[in-house]
Amino acid sequence: MVRRLFVPLIIALLAITVSTYSAPRGWLVQKTSGQAIYGAQSAMLTQGVVLYRGATVRTGNNGKVLLVRAAESVFIGPYTVAAIAAHPTNGLETTVLLQSGQAQLSVRKRNTVHFSVETPYLVAVVKGTKFSVTVRRNSAEVSVQEGRVAVRALRSGRYVDVSAGQKATVDAAGNLTLTGKGQLAAIKTGTPRAATVSAGSISGSVGTSVSNQGTTSLGLGVDTGGLSVGGAALGGVGVSAGASIGGTGASIGGGVSIGSKGLGGRIGIGGL
Repeated sequence: MVRRLFVPLIIALLAITVSTYSAPRGWLVQKTSGQAIYGAQSAMLTQGVVLYRGATVRTGNNGKVLLVRAAESVFIGPYTVAAIAAHPTNGLETTVLLQSGQAQLSVRKRNTVHFSVETPYLVAVVKGTKFSVTVRRNSAEVSVQEGRVAVRALRSGRYVDVSAGQKATVDAAGNLTLTGKGQLAAIKTGTPRAATVSAGSISGSVGTSVSNQGTTSLGLGVDTGGLSVGGAALGGVGVSAGASIGGTGASIGGGVSIGSKGLGGRIGIGGL
């Protein structure tokens, strides 16, 4: 009788254990510096925070974030907008959406593809490797340090395998080029598809504030359509410095506003 009771219990415990270890875990913020925020509430990103599917990270001009999950890591550089996809591409375990900026990734090796990075112009799919992805205003590129990465141009459907020491670049028209050392693989023709993340689909702001009978805030606004600091365009995302005192806002870069009256089509409140 006792044996009959224990057998189902053991099976149930094994099922829970398998389910726990097979489910994707969150990404731990191991290191962070400079301006970095996350989530819909634009909370400041700090060491020890765990990010799960659907989380978005935005960094400012000096923002850097290192995310780790078991033996895998994602380093997010300055002026970057990235997200952990709520629904990974084609049933993969993890998809990172990179709208702008740069990410360096180390992915654990497996027998099947399980990890992808998608930008407005290309998608990179891997079994396990070390590589970096950079997104500019009208192009994206993948550089491989170890292993091999399959890169597909979304607009044209063209695809190629990129080996260590090589770089694949895709422009806004879907043109795919492969450069680097060693033998270059042939670029093949495939089926185009729409991008999951488009340029300008993620926006937010990075800032800090101090309250003392009113609000004084210094912020960095992250917009779309090109990176600009004080009106100088650099490509990627839009960044503007902002300042406000007690609810009166002044925004520089992309528009000027004081209180509720704006010049240049932008209203800045508390650095946003």
